[in-house]
Amino acid sequence: MLAIIHEKAPHIISSTFCCSEKFVRHSYESVLNWTPRKATRAAAHIPPNAPELCEWTFFHLVYAIKWEEIPAKLVIDVDQMGVYVLPNNSRTFHDKGAAQVDAVAKDEKQAYTLLVASTATVDFLPFQQVWGGKTSRFLPSATAPGMKDALEQCFHFTNAASEKNPNSHFSTLKMMKEWVVEIMVPYVQGVIEANPDLDEHQKAILFIDIYPVHAGQDFTGYIFNDHPNIILIFVPGNCTGIFQPADVGLQRVIKHFLKQQLFAYLAETHRGQISSGISPEDVKITTSFPKLRDASVAGLVQAYDFMSGFRGRELILKVS
Repeated sequence: MLAIIHEKAPHIISSTFCCSEKFVRHSYESVLNWTPRKATRAAAHIPPNAPELCEWTFFHLVYAIKWEEIPAKLVIDVDQMGVYVLPNNSRTFHDKGAAQVDAVAKDEKQAYTLLVASTATVDFLPFQQVWGGKTSRFLPSATAPGMKDALEQCFHFTNAASEKNPNSHFSTLKMMKEWVVEIMVPYVQGVIEANPDLDEHQKAILFIDIYPVHAGQDFTGYIFNDHPNIILIFVPGNCTGIFQPADVGLQRVIKHFLKQQLFAYLAETHRGQISSGISPEDVKITTSFPKLRDASVAGLVQAYDFMSGFRGRELILKVS
């Protein structure tokens, strides 16, 4: 819709015009006779003793902070989220009364893992973006829009290099070790150097989901042997949605920024197709994986800048 407006009637684009969700919904309903449709799926089950589990974990955190005299800046909450390179949804617009409803990009499964970390003092650590594959050719290119800013902000781009599934972007021991070395350790060292009351042996807490890779002997042994000053504390099983700050309050905001940036990219590519003479109904959504992979970087920079700013820090404080 934005691409068509920019190409066919750019004069209506002004500071007072907003292509809002309400505007889009009304346009679909009044012009195309479309109505929102939604699929359903079963929700995850929260354990019946979730309050007790969360209370136990809370006091585990309190005890570790008190006993080891850990400053709030070194209580680091970490969460991973899966992000589709081409967002899809079970909701779409379609003809009213239609028996069969197809959703654009519903079968598009290319995605990456984004590791998000923040602290109790609302510091926001650089992102780690993880792709499938085992080599750098599966990563965003050096010329990707926003890459220069991403590297200046110390983002870490890597492959999951899964042994069982080479195309998987899910959490692996390799990527977790890299995150600790590339993101967490430099942050902790920076806090220690900036605070004369802390020594080089200062403890820090890593609060993380009890995902098999995280709680497995390989990763816990690696932390115990190679990073003895890091204390691992796990979110209770199946309690991520109620006791993991990043999952509860940050994922939606970050994914919104990523989607908005990608939609802006798609609108521009569609405008280019329309300006070349292609009719709006024949415009094709860009599905080139390398192009969408490169397009993801600018959204990460935008999301990071927001989360590091005043409003983002207020959000982190609210959910911490």
